[in-house]
Amino acid sequence: MKISKIATVTVVSLALAIFAIFSYKVNSLPPADNLSNVLENLYAQDQAIRQAGLNNPIDIAKMMLTDWYRIKKVRRIVDADILLAAQDYANAAKILQHGSKSSDFLKAKELSIKAFELGESAMLKHSALAEDRYLKSIGKAQKYGSQIVCDASGWHLYKLDPQITDRDRAEKNIEPIDQMIKKVAMIQTEIGNNCMMSKEQINIFEKIMSGQSSEN
Repeated sequence: MKISKIATVTVVSLALAIFAIFSYKVNSLPPADNLSNVLENLYAQDQAIRQAGLNNPIDIAKMMLTDWYRIKKVRRIVDADILLAAQDYANAAKILQHGSKSSDFLKAKELSIKAFELGESAMLKHSALAEDRYLKSIGKAQKYGSQIVCDASGWHLYKLDPQITDRDRAEKNIEPIDQMIKKVAMIQTEIGNNCMMSKEQINIFEKIMSGQSSEN
């Protein structure tokens, strides 16, 4: 009985210690001369865990926990108003796009536009993706057709605003909607109703989205 109580206290103490370390790391700001490296590493981690695939519940839990850390860290950095370089704005935006709040997606759009204005040309498109994600998060139709949904019926585009034209999409460097519809159909054919994709299926997904066939 005493051993059980000691073990419980030890586990709780360890959990509190880990939480305290996490909280400190989240809330501490990197020095100015290391900010770019910190954001670059956070974005690399964001991509690596997604490209590894979700093969079991442990993978999902790991992604959720590390996403929580990255998002909280970037929110802290953005709130401190210490971003300077175009790439810093871009990395912060791309991390926040995987946030959990509508405000994360709005901030991702704002940061994407700033990065574009500072010379990161690819971030114009990213601002549109962030806007679509924000609209989806509040239950409204997306504008540009970037948001794909996977559910019991398979892969399909999230609902679209019919007033947005391909000319509007072109202004944001977004492809015509017919091309996106074809890509979603290819994803459904190649991956089926697998919403929790393995590493191999993610590779197929990314090849299709980049305009390559899965055989390449």
